[in-house]
Amino acid sequence: MGDGGRVAICGQYADNGEAALNPNRSFALDVFRGLTMAGMILVSNPGGPQSYAPLEHAAWNGFTPTDLVFPSFAFIIGVAMI
Repeated sequence: MGDGGRVAICGQYADNGEAALNPNRSFALDVFRGLTMAGMILVSNPGGPQSYAPLEHAAWNGFTPTDLVFPSFAFIIGVAMI
């Protein structure tokens, strides 16, 4: 409302009316968070019974990239609390 159709990055505008980054917010953490969320969506909907093998959870004694999604999310939570 009243922003002239502008989109703010991280919810703030600079004095000159252009979008400004919040200095208290880490851009790298936001990118990592976005990639992790995309990974969560991809792992939850891998494409059916003939899905790509690394998108399936591993057996008890195995490891796949799918098994990195939750630890990545837990890492983001910890870093964001600092």
